[in-house]
Amino acid sequence: MGGIPRNPPPSSSIDIQLLLQEIEDSLDKLNRKLESHEANINAKIDAFVAKFEKGFDALNEGVSRIEASVTSIETKLISIDTGLTSINTTLAAISTEATSISANVKAIGVRLSNINRLETTSPTVVYTTIIQDTGSFNSDDTAPTAADDESAPKTSSAADIGSGSCFMIIGRVM
Repeated sequence: MGGIPRNPPPSSSIDIQLLLQEIEDSLDKLNRKLESHEANINAKIDAFVAKFEKGFDALNEGVSRIEASVTSIETKLISIDTGLTSINTTLAAISTEATSISANVKAIGVRLSNINRLETTSPTVVYTTIIQDTGSFNSDDTAPTAADDESAPKTSSAADIGSGSCFMIIGRVM
């Protein structure tokens, strides 16, 4: 009968035990190498993740700086807009003032024209013109009284006009 012997010879038992021990030692060695490689791989992964996180933090910082710059630019644009509004208001005030000055210059021109006209006319006409421009004045060179009719301009001859009344009346025209 052929088959597996029930009790293997002692030498073969030692060989199997040595073989099993060798397999166990090889497995332990392989396990240590795997643990070492795993540690190296984990260290490399951790280093990569740390670099990635650092780069991401730098990117976030850059975005924050850009946002701060945009906010600063917006603030400056608002300030420029406020300044332009102020300039527009000032220009409008200057335009109004220029219109007022122009009206005053025209009025001065009219007054100068009246004075020029007065200088070239006779005393009788000067007196009449001044009376019409400034209101009535009684011919006796005194202040008007209730009895004087101040509604119509009075005319007089050159003899009725004293130099004092002319200066007083001309002073009122200017």
